[in-house]
Amino acid sequence: MPPRTDFLSGGIAGSMMINKRFENWVKDTIGERQYLNLKESAKDAYSSAMQDFDENIKPAFRGPEDRERYVNFPMANITDDPAKKIKGNTLTLEA
Repeated sequence: MPPRTDFLSGGIAGSMMINKRFENWVKDTIGERQYLNLKESAKDAYSSAMQDFDENIKPAFRGPEDRERYVNFPMANITDDPAKKIKGNTLTLEA
């Protein structure tokens, strides 16, 4: 399930909550083992994806009718899973 976005207002606290929900969604989507590996061994990929989410994807969100967004974890070696829409270290985020 994609992170909730029904509380997009709320200043910095709301923004931090959305980021935390996004992190939890990533962990749920790729699995805990890959998530821990991502945070420990592929720190640059993780940081890059989190920055992209925070600075580009999150502010561009317009509501439930928004288009799919793609979150890339460069050089992360995440296992492809078509059922979870994971391909080439990229996760598909749906509204």
